[in-house]
Order: sequence, then structure tokens, then C-alpha cells
Amino acid sequence: MKVRRPAKRALIAAGALLAASLLMPSHASASLAAYGGGPMVGGVSFSTPIPNFPNFGPDQWTFSGTVTGMVLNNVPAAYVGNVTVQASGGSPFASLEDETGGISNASADGRAPVVGTQGTMSCQLNNTGTLSGGYLRIGTTVEVTVSGPCIIDGYSQTLTWVVTGQFLPDPTNPQNGNGVSGPIYTADFVGSVQVYPGLPA
Repeated sequence: MKVRRPAKRALIAAGALLAASLLMPSHASASLAAYGGGPMVGGVSFSTPIPNFPNFGPDQWTFSGTVTGMVLNNVPAAYVGNVTVQASGGSPFASLEDETGGISNASADGRAPVVGTQGTMSCQLNNTGTLSGGYLRIGTTVEVTVSGPCIIDGYSQTLTWVVTGQFLPDPTNPQNGNGVSGPIYTADFVGSVQVYPGLPA
């Protein structure tokens, strides 16, 4: 009987993570200052859950969240208020330890609570999100980079959204396992977003 060697498996996983990090878009912040951002909370639902540890396989998910009190300041356009974020994505090769994947048709939409005060922002067209990109997750820590055309207070421009935070299994869902004895179907997200001008560097 062939015995799996944990050390070798760890080395392969580390190599895969290094390659994935090289493929991820670099931050626009490398050369440009952020327009602004804010704290983000939300939840993810897996239609195809991450395989139980130590297995690998595809996953598919949808995300819904809110950026609370987002402040974007880009003269002459600006926005102050909450933003609703929707996204979907997946990875062809995910595990409990790590994964990289793609995101398409992500959207962000906001209306200022007081009429006439830096009023609207939208990253969608005909009810379809205009942001796309990729993500990297290591354990519970995730980083997302998406970009695309948005309209802030009536002005059209290309923006890059960089989201970082933690995904943790939703403790209120009785279907959820711990990723070892059973799959995780829903998770909570807590993190933040920074918004930069243009496309990733």
C-alpha cells in the first residue's frame, strides 16, 4: 500500500500557492493612492462546496455584502454612503487549505442617504455587474481584486476594488460541517475594501 507523505504534499501546496500569488493582479496602490474605501461584511453561499480536507476539487459560490459608510473622493466625482456588493465565482482546484479562482459580473451599487450629498455610485450595466478579476484564499484569509467601469456621482471611470478579510463558517447553519467531517455550505465575511483608479498595475 502506498503511503502519502505529508511533507511532500505540503511542499507541493506551497509551490502552488507561490505560483498563484505570482498570477494574481498586483495592487493599483503600487503607484496610485486609493480614492477611499470602508469596512465590508457579508456572506457567501456555496452551490458546490469546498471538498472535505484533505481532498481537492472545484467549488462555486455567490457573495452578498455591504460596505458601510464608504467614502470615495475623486474630484470632481465623490460618494459617501453604504454600498451593496454582489459577486459570484469559483475555483477548479480548491481545498480547505487554499485556493485561487476567478470572479465575473461582480456589482457594487449605492445611494447616499441624503439627497444631493455625493449621491450615487454604480458598477453595473443593465442589472449586470461590470467588475471581474480573481481571488486568493489561504485558510480563512481571502484577498479579492476586481476591476471595471463604474459611475460615481454621474462620472464614468474605471476602478479597481481590493477586498481583504476573513471567511468563517456560519454557526447558525445546521448543514455546515467543519470542512473535515463535513462540507461548509455558508460562511460569514468580515473585512474591508480599498478602491483605486484604473486597472491593476
